[in-house]
Amino acid sequence: MLKHKSLTTVGVSHDDANLLTEFIWLNKDINCKEYPWKKDLAKWGKTVSCLKKMMKEPYSLDKEQIAFYIYRCSPTEINSEEFAKMAIVAKKLFRKYDMLSLYNMYERRRQELKDVGLEKTIYKTSKTKSLTQFLEELENESRTEL
Repeated sequence: MLKHKSLTTVGVSHDDANLLTEFIWLNKDINCKEYPWKKDLAKWGKTVSCLKKMMKEPYSLDKEQIAFYIYRCSPTEINSEEFAKMAIVAKKLFRKYDMLSLYNMYERRRQELKDVGLEKTIYKTSKTKSLTQFLEELENESRTEL
């Protein structure tokens, strides 16, 4: 299993599900401090667990499809019930988005704030979309492509 360097915590490496969870956490606060999972370990664990379930049978979403969702919707949390209900549709509609590109985007955002001295302010990413809204958008896109 490939390990990824944490964006928030020097010396920590994440598996795919933990890195995707870190991206979601950064949508809440791009400037979150080291070890952000310590603040709410139960919620972090639930998110990681949900993502791991989505990557296994019967849903079989791959990490790049979940990265696509995170890139397009900037979720601040994953509702496991909603996600589970939509996973079958999502499998058909979610495109893939390179995790390294997503990693670099979050790293760049954090660095830009440090460069302008805003690392002590709370910075939230763009408006989030619900999974339902996003799937409707993707369904409309796929209809227009036909």
